[in-house]
Amino acid sequence: MDMTFTNKAMSGFAIQLNKNSLGLTPAAPLQVQAPLDPGASVEVSIILSTTGAVQRMDPLNNLQVAIKNNTDVFYFACIVPMNVHFMEDGQLDKRVFLSTWKEIPA
Repeated sequence: MDMTFTNKAMSGFAIQLNKNSLGLTPAAPLQVQAPLDPGASVEVSIILSTTGAVQRMDPLNNLQVAIKNNTDVFYFACIVPMNVHFMEDGQLDKRVFLSTWKEIPA
């Protein structure tokens, strides 16, 4: 029996998020220095925006992700911590808050 094994470097990375409760979507394409050699690791931060399509998820902060490269597409789900949806300097006028709160359906 003859076999050939080839360990390829990964390249052509892309990310896609399914519709989610908060409309999270990547603000820019996934940037990974290519090629990513076998055995190598790289850390990447992805800036998200809230301009994507909205669909109620269960739980609300569930996020379904697909990451593609030249070898395959990988799917996974994760729970987004609620604190990432808020700004540290966020402030809302008391009257606006109370009005908005009353408009939330029971």
